[in-house]
Amino acid sequence: MGALSIGSLSEADGKQSIALGYKAKAPGDFSTAVGQGSQANGEHAVAIGYGAITEKNQAGVSIGYKSHSMRVGGKGWNPITDQVWDDSELQIETLGLREKLKAINEEISQKQALEQKAKEKLAQFPNDPDLQEKEDKALNDVAAAKAKKNKLFATWETPTGDVAVGNSDTGLTRQITGVTAGSEDTDAVNVAQLKALNRKVDAVSTEIKNKVEDNKIHYLSVGPEHEKNHPAEGNYNNDGARTYGAIAIGIDSVSEDADAISIGRKSYTNGIESIGIGLLANATGDYATVVGHRAQAFGKNASAYGVFSRAYGANGLAIGTAALAAGVKPLTKAEFDALPDEQKAWYNTDKGKQTEFYQYRRRDKDGEVKDIITKGLAVGNYASSIGIGGVAVGDHAKSSDIDNVNGSNFGVAIGAYSQNKVAQGVALGTLSVADRRGNKLGYLPTKNGSIEYFEDAMEAVGKGKEFTELGNEYAQVQEQMNAAKAAYYGNPTNADLKMKYEQAEQKFSEWETKYAIMTAPWVSRKGAVSIGNDKKGQTRQIIGVAAGSEDTDAVNVAQLKALAMLPMNMYFGGKGENNTYTPGKENWSMPLNEFRMDFGDGLKATQVTDKNGKKYTLVTLDKESLKGDPAFKGDKGESGQAGKDGTNGKSA
Repeated sequence: MGALSIGSLSEADGKQSIALGYKAKAPGDFSTAVGQGSQANGEHAVAIGYGAITEKNQAGVSIGYKSHSMRVGGKGWNPITDQVWDDSELQIETLGLREKLKAINEEISQKQALEQKAKEKLAQFPNDPDLQEKEDKALNDVAAAKAKKNKLFATWETPTGDVAVGNSDTGLTRQITGVTAGSEDTDAVNVAQLKALNRKVDAVSTEIKNKVEDNKIHYLSVGPEHEKNHPAEGNYNNDGARTYGAIAIGIDSVSEDADAISIGRKSYTNGIESIGIGLLANATGDYATVVGHRAQAFGKNASAYGVFSRAYGANGLAIGTAALAAGVKPLTKAEFDALPDEQKAWYNTDKGKQTEFYQYRRRDKDGEVKDIITKGLAVGNYASSIGIGGVAVGDHAKSSDIDNVNGSNFGVAIGAYSQNKVAQGVALGTLSVADRRGNKLGYLPTKNGSIEYFEDAMEAVGKGKEFTELGNEYAQVQEQMNAAKAAYYGNPTNADLKMKYEQAEQKFSEWETKYAIMTAPWVSRKGAVSIGNDKKGQTRQIIGVAAGSEDTDAVNVAQLKALAMLPMNMYFGGKGENNTYTPGKENWSMPLNEFRMDFGDGLKATQVTDKNGKKYTLVTLDKESLKGDPAFKGDKGESGQAGKDGTNGKSA
């Protein structure tokens, strides 16, 4: 409607649009396209020039050969925040607009409140011309207040399309010439104004430099003055800090990640909030910390303090000269060179001549590359904890066996040159060695040797029946658990079977604990605690030991002495009649350490039990052995006389 099209194949399809030129098109309402192949696609759009195009952005303007207007609602760059304008509180604050915006918003709210009152009043008296005039004024006041807000932001954003004098996508640009100096915030700036600003900046820079020289910090320097004669090295231009918040101080110092700190020549940090201080210090991993000449920490939360100290793997800690905390045994250079390039990135690097390569990352079962969880601690000069969860404290202390790292995890070695060689073993004291593995059966006095079966030990302490009952119940519960497990694994989607399996598993765990507790006095389930080295005859006393009270407590000498003084009671007159033994009365007793038994000829000792279940050793004549013994016969009579009859004809 009201459109104008002039030119072969020109099209003016929008309301009151204009298309002038061969194949010129003006599909947008109120749009204008002038020039061969020009297109004004948006409402109120203007495209002037051969091939000039405005997209469907409202009121966009494209002027010149092949110019292209394509933005809508453009927002400008804020050099203070180094971000595109986004109406955020930060942007408003940096431009000093907070108070202005607050006042305008308050004005808008007040005007809107007055408008609402005028509207409500007019609704009561719709034919009152004065009220109508007041309502119109209130509406205009609201619009004027909102216009103030739009004007405040107009400098930084526009609701309409852009004005294009070229095409940034194709690299087609143009100078805009003949521009006078702008005076308002929304005016274009010319080069003369930019030059003036540059001169002002130079003047300010000179002024700042002078003030800095006059007020510079003292007692802080990096290299002496004569080093200016040396070739420039890394970080010379203060570019060693590669990320926002990072700090790099020193020649060739590099800080790669956010809030990381690298101080010292050739120091390097790569990890969030990592810290590397010292010549060739290297902290690689989030929150890794290194302090010391050539110290290294690779892995999240890894820390190394001291010259040549090293920590490889997550949560490893090394403190002391050449202290080492690592998760696995190192590779030689030949072994490292044979690895694929991907895996080489999982090992530490050293700017020196490297001969050992420690792994701190690996691919997990899900295929994701993660840090090895070391959790090792090495404190002391040349102390080392290689493996998982080891603790080595002392000069040259070792928490694990380098030839059997997996078999000596979670070991403890405390003392100079102490070493643990078994899983969860403990070596305490200088030169102590813990090399006895867990699950070692103990000595049983009644057998005068190591325990072969728990039943023997239980019988020795009077718990044979109790242990048999526990074993039977344990086996039954285990059988039930295995049956429930098989049923659940056969139908894993069955919630009832899952619940029964979990209950059976819990019950089995409880009985397993009972079994472990009952057998614990007779078997070690962890590596031994060593306070010496029996292979070299180095032993120690353990002193200050209180008397033990539980079966698994240590016994002190006082208890042993008390046992030696245990009274051994001697009884006389005991009899066995009708399969019942009745002890005699106590006659005397003697301590165990002085107890002696010496049976003469013709005596025998028998173990008997009284009606209360107490056991005794019954000593009686051995009548069988005495038969025919001439020492127990009288002389043979030659002419004995008949005795007189006693009372009632019985012999006297």
